[in-house]
Amino acid sequence: MRDFHIDANAVSRSTVGGDGGAMDTTGTDWLADGIWTQHTMSGFWASGTGGTVRNSRLTSIWADGINVNNVSLGADTGNDLTVTNNFVRGTGDDAIAINSVNYNTNSDGSQTFYKPMTDVTVSDNTSVAPWGGKGVGIYGGSGHVVRNNYISDTARYIGLGAGRFGVNGSDLLSATVTGNTVLRSGGNAYSQGQPALHIGNGGDGQNTGTVDKVTVTGNTVTDSLYDGIGFSTSTNTLLRDNTVNSPGRNGIAISPPFYPAPTGSATITDNTVTGLDAGTSAFVNNSTGFIATLSDNHWPPPAPEGPYGGTPAAVPGTVQAEDYDTGGQGIAYNVTSVNGNANSYRADGVDLDNTSDAGGGYNLGWTGGGQWFRYTVDVATAGTYTLDLRVAAPSAVTDALHLSDAAGTDLTGAVDLAATGDWQTWSTVTTHVTLPAGRQTLTLHQDNGGWNINHLAFLTA
Repeated sequence: MRDFHIDANAVSRSTVGGDGGAMDTTGTDWLADGIWTQHTMSGFWASGTGGTVRNSRLTSIWADGINVNNVSLGADTGNDLTVTNNFVRGTGDDAIAINSVNYNTNSDGSQTFYKPMTDVTVSDNTSVAPWGGKGVGIYGGSGHVVRNNYISDTARYIGLGAGRFGVNGSDLLSATVTGNTVLRSGGNAYSQGQPALHIGNGGDGQNTGTVDKVTVTGNTVTDSLYDGIGFSTSTNTLLRDNTVNSPGRNGIAISPPFYPAPTGSATITDNTVTGLDAGTSAFVNNSTGFIATLSDNHWPPPAPEGPYGGTPAAVPGTVQAEDYDTGGQGIAYNVTSVNGNANSYRADGVDLDNTSDAGGGYNLGWTGGGQWFRYTVDVATAGTYTLDLRVAAPSAVTDALHLSDAAGTDLTGAVDLAATGDWQTWSTVTTHVTLPAGRQTLTLHQDNGGWNINHLAFLTA
């Protein structure tokens, strides 16, 4: 099929009024060349073996632009397919997708299974301004190559992603992502602060499945809205010789907000990060279970621990819980997940929520046993201080927290919290601490979760 112009008057991605896709295709060694598609529900929905979409342009499409898969027109195979030299702009879902489906559930509850896709090549394409999906999405299969594509201006989502789609997608067992340019991508769909380039499982927030042996080399990620490159759970990733310029948040992030990585592994070598904003980092690993091996990377060293804003909080006085020290995971704080939504305040995405307590601002939340946060303070006079903790807890929590000094000495003993009835219903719990004069670092330990904290007020006893 060559040199067609396909246009329609579809007003949504639904099939109301007969709206549908432009070309559904399957078979062997098929070719779609020089097709211009506009205003349809989807562009190409294509499966089979040995097929190619090339030299085509798709603009203002309601759903996917080019979706090569293993299900179109009743097929169960999607192998050796090629998507090359196409221009896609303004799609309501992924501009280009490799969509390997493991199974679909039928109306009678039975399941139809499909062969995992293999050896798909997506090269030399341009994806601009998808407003409802990724620029390029790799969803399952093995042996895929995504090479020399230009992706820019995603409105809501990841620019380029290598992973698995939802609970019924195929695992991704190998892929090569090389030589791509990702510009002004990522987005804040679902208030998640999504990275520009992402490797790992997930798919619709399911956080399931295997992503293994993805090689990511020679890509350039510039002006990402949030993190430049992000990892959720994945294993044996090679991230080498990539460049991240001027990220909106951190350069490379293991387990960025809402992308859990409780386990995983990656070799991260010879990458460059430039143009970091204040308070951000070239590399952060927010997971104690994800093993990242770093070597020969070119980026500024991590900032040493220090007081947030540069000046220690005064004691007596009030220390805001969200103003924990700078320095990153394992230095200024330790968390097992990052779920915070106050990303405009703290770039690490850690555990902050908008508070309804008097004075507004943010509170520290998503508490869990073993997590801790450090605060640098300047104590005016040695002595015993009354410590008022402003907390909220839907249910009572025994041994919720304690405060320690830099030597690890417990200053408060275990603090129990009574139920306040809601995460944003606040009360004050009072204890006492004895502090020496001068600058020192205090650690707030979360011994058991199930509570929020807004601030710590140190008052002269």
